[in-house]
Amino acid sequence: MGILGVGVSGARIARAMTAMPNVELVAAADLRPKVRHDFEERYGARTYDSAEGICADPDVDALWISTPNQYHAEHTVLAARSGKHIIIEKPIAISMEETGRMLEAVERAGVSLVCARAQGDLPPAPGAHAGPLCVSDTTHSLARRTEAPDDH
Repeated sequence: MGILGVGVSGARIARAMTAMPNVELVAAADLRPKVRHDFEERYGARTYDSAEGICADPDVDALWISTPNQYHAEHTVLAARSGKHIIIEKPIAISMEETGRMLEAVERAGVSLVCARAQGDLPPAPGAHAGPLCVSDTTHSLARRTEAPDDH
């Protein structure tokens, strides 16, 4: 798993990810050198100074995008084209046109997209299956899948 944008919510999600036994946090990207240095020190993960860098990392299977809202579409399209599954902070985009471009890119690439609210410091919501990340319908998520999960 990788994180694009290690601001307040990205840092909260990083802590939650490291507490999950089935998630390996391997990389993060942020524009700020001090944030990248601190992230490397705390998590022992690689860091990048660009979205392109983290999207090119072959060890990043999925990307949590917590950049400012106006970059959600650009970063989602880039991640999808790079073959990454995507969890994006809400709101999914700042316009319906951007949302449409994002969904087209995801469908074309055959990857999954989930829009969620960062709740890394809260216990799982009732019925949530993603542990402390609280990615579920109760946290206003939207999942695009090509097949239904086995447990539903």
